[in-house]
Amino acid sequence: MLTAQLQNIRRIGEMTKLFLDAGIIALTAFISPYRKDRQKLRSLFSGGQFLEIYVECPPEVCAERDKKGIYAKAKAGLIKEFTGISVCVPLIRKSVHRKMNP
Repeated sequence: MLTAQLQNIRRIGEMTKLFLDAGIIALTAFISPYRKDRQKLRSLFSGGQFLEIYVECPPEVCAERDKKGIYAKAKAGLIKEFTGISVCVPLIRKSVHRKMNP
């Protein structure tokens, strides 16, 4: 799954770059637990074009809000390498950090 996740992040970066090249401001939201992956994305953009915002939300709150039951599947072991359940990466606050209220 992490390979698919990395590929998805790369696609998001390339697509966002196309928007920016066309003069369109783009906002994207995705899970990217590894600093090296975010650094690859950041390298696609000029200074000031990439702003990383970390939204902190406990896995329990995410699970409560999960209408598709993905967190329950991950906890049951049906989804491997699920960020926040089986893959925990220490947070490195880089740009902007926001904490969600449960």
